[in-house]
Amino acid sequence: MENNKEKQVRNQKTAAIIIATLLLISIILNVVFMLRSKNMSDANKELTAEMDLVVAEKEDISEAKEEYRSLLDEKRREAANLEQEVKDLEENIRAKDVRIVHLTREVRDTEELNKLKAEHEELKEEHSKLKEKLETLNEEIAELSEKHEDLQEEYDLIFAKAEESKKLNAYNITVRNRQFRFIFRDRYVDRARRVDNTYINFEVHSSVFAETGERDIHILLYDPYLDIMYPGSDTFEKEDETQSGFTTKRTIMYEGDPVLIEFDIEHDERLYSGNYYVEVYVDGRLTRTKGFMLE
Repeated sequence: MENNKEKQVRNQKTAAIIIATLLLISIILNVVFMLRSKNMSDANKELTAEMDLVVAEKEDISEAKEEYRSLLDEKRREAANLEQEVKDLEENIRAKDVRIVHLTREVRDTEELNKLKAEHEELKEEHSKLKEKLETLNEEIAELSEKHEDLQEEYDLIFAKAEESKKLNAYNITVRNRQFRFIFRDRYVDRARRVDNTYINFEVHSSVFAETGERDIHILLYDPYLDIMYPGSDTFEKEDETQSGFTTKRTIMYEGDPVLIEFDIEHDERLYSGNYYVEVYVDGRLTRTKGFMLE
């Protein structure tokens, strides 16, 4: 009778310890979740602020580019007008040369001849000044063209950065290998012969500029021989337009908030020792890789 009471007391103590342990684990998991949510919120705010700066910089560069383009067009028109004036002056000089020759031969009036010579010298001087001005203008045009090209390159980089910020990415990827036990609780292991399941979890999120809607998530698990594990008959198209098999997939609805995704891959056969790694694709774009080793 006393033995039964002692067993009952021990069972009650054991149950109390188990309940306390479960409560402690629950509190720890809640604290971890709250910290992770705060980190993701802070990261999203930083991404939003950075994107606002990028948009403002993009608008400033667009305005500067338009100003340089207008100035460049105006300088080109001015250069074209000067070139025409130079041509007209050269034609006028040739005509004066012919006139001087005729007057030298036929006209005895030296006063008119001297006047024509003076006009000829003035035209030559004006022609020289116009040529110098044209050279200076061409130099300015070359400099403006170079600045315009630099602005275009900077604009293209910012535009590419803005487009990249719209894409979804995977964060905080975790890979754990689990051993299933009938009597005791399952445990996480790093020995290949003991692995029954590979548990993969991560978060998918982007900036405020990302579009909402359905997103396809593909997981590629590679064995030590760099072969995709458990590929089916279906394939998906990568960002480089090539087709690829995959280990598993899921379609999610992205609504602008972080999405926690979990995959549990079951291994029917014993795994080999070596280096494994995971690739995460979102809409065909590789967003994250994670490697792990099994002994």
